[in-house]
Amino acid sequence: MKAFSHLLMLAGSQSVPVRTLWVLILLPLGTPSWSGEPHLRIENITILRKNIFDTSRADQRHVFGSVVNAVHLPTRESVIRGELLFNEGEMFDMELLKESERHLRALGYIGDVITRCDTLTDSTIAVTVETHDKWTIDMLPAYKQGGGVEDFRFSLKDDNFLGGGQSLSLSYTYRSDRPDPHGMDLAFLERNLYGTRLSALVRHRNTWDQTFNAVRLERNYFSDRTPWAGGIYAELGKQRLLLYDEGALVHEEVSGREAQSAWVSVSLGEGPFIRPMVSYTRTRSNFAMARRFDNLDLVTFGVSLLGRQFVERSFLNNFGRVEDVPIGIHVGFSIGKNIRGARTLGVDYSLGVFWKHSWLLSEGSYLGWSASYQSFFEGLHRPESTLEFMLLHHWKVSRYHTLVARASMAAGFGWLGRRQLLLGTSTGLRGYDEYSFQGDRRIIYGVEHRVFTDVDIFIFRFGAAAFLDGGTAWTGGPAGGQRFHHAVGCGLRIENTKLQGAGLIRIDWAMNLDRGHATQVILSSSLPFSAFLDLDAASPAQALDGF
Repeated sequence: MKAFSHLLMLAGSQSVPVRTLWVLILLPLGTPSWSGEPHLRIENITILRKNIFDTSRADQRHVFGSVVNAVHLPTRESVIRGELLFNEGEMFDMELLKESERHLRALGYIGDVITRCDTLTDSTIAVTVETHDKWTIDMLPAYKQGGGVEDFRFSLKDDNFLGGGQSLSLSYTYRSDRPDPHGMDLAFLERNLYGTRLSALVRHRNTWDQTFNAVRLERNYFSDRTPWAGGIYAELGKQRLLLYDEGALVHEEVSGREAQSAWVSVSLGEGPFIRPMVSYTRTRSNFAMARRFDNLDLVTFGVSLLGRQFVERSFLNNFGRVEDVPIGIHVGFSIGKNIRGARTLGVDYSLGVFWKHSWLLSEGSYLGWSASYQSFFEGLHRPESTLEFMLLHHWKVSRYHTLVARASMAAGFGWLGRRQLLLGTSTGLRGYDEYSFQGDRRIIYGVEHRVFTDVDIFIFRFGAAAFLDGGTAWTGGPAGGQRFHHAVGCGLRIENTKLQGAGLIRIDWAMNLDRGHATQVILSSSLPFSAFLDLDAASPAQALDGF
């Protein structure tokens, strides 16, 4: 408010340059790196690595900690150096130092990050980076039971394979209502291929409804100052298209499927950043009634504007670990032309628009919203469109109590009968079967009260949650005459303080209010929804991954 008052005072002055006013208007979108520190060159960078259990502390010197440290391979120093956004011999920049901390935390397998700077001379500085490893071999169970259907998933994942920063995962799934209830998913990710900023993903998935092999090579925007990004993706496999009516399977069709994409983007400016992008996407399938996006050769041009800052918070999604909350705006559009000679379903053009925006209303209150629109056109007529909107709010009632509320809407216009929006437990309505409701319109809302503690019992922390979920899905028409469905429940939260990521185990008991009794127990290793928005946008390759 003070900054806004200052802006008004400046605007009333006859001597203020127009350029200064534009800077003040755009400043909330992303602060440029005018850090004001003296020009210092980085003389040396020292990496201090701590193992999972810090044996310099008396409370962590025990047999279990010694065994875990002995079998865990610490993150290699070369891996940590490769993830830093600055090098020895370069000029020191405080913004890059802070962004490097966020980048290291975002990897998941590194917990606490502490940086120290010591001035050596009038022109040189020494930087020390201290990291604390987390246990990275995740055994992630997930279990849901309801409506006579059992859904069990178990994942074994190492996000820091042999201390090299690679990710290796193997997942097993079981669904009792499928003819072939067993499935598996195997993936390997190399984050820095041959010491570069290129990442490489190889994935194989084999389940009853989807089988494919995929490979992705990508250089993403690992920093806000990254000058360019790009990637390629290829996938080949089969897909089973399923349609439901009142929870029952009414149509089933299997098709071969392949998808490829290539894209490149550049980043302009010092903040906010303007990022034009060009992409090519090719999809093929042989469904009897293919959807508009199943057979395309789409060349797309898009532009986005990103301006953001980060604030450090805790006790939002996890138990006291630093959470980097992005505050700002990301908006963009894309237009595409289908260059395939024999156009399927008359697709000529595509149009996409998205907008993400978030604010801190006060020190403990956050508001974010996102909206997107995607449409395929035959000429300039008969569009097939999808509109999505989400509103997200959290309020820290106290240090250990956080209220999180979200509401989302999705609507399809001109959809063929082969597309559906589903509503059930995995899509936001706990206590209901997976495919309880379907249509081309969907509304979901919910409130969750998260209770945290910072009391350690060995390596675990315990918390709780109470929630209300609601929503409905239907076909066509306004929402006014629709029946909305609700569930209430409570849950137990268990955090492993030495585990990577959030280290969370979630056990929820949900009561289906349509039936009036508890109908579901959910065991998972993730939260149903985050307390804040991610302002990043998925690349074309990531959007196609497993599509």
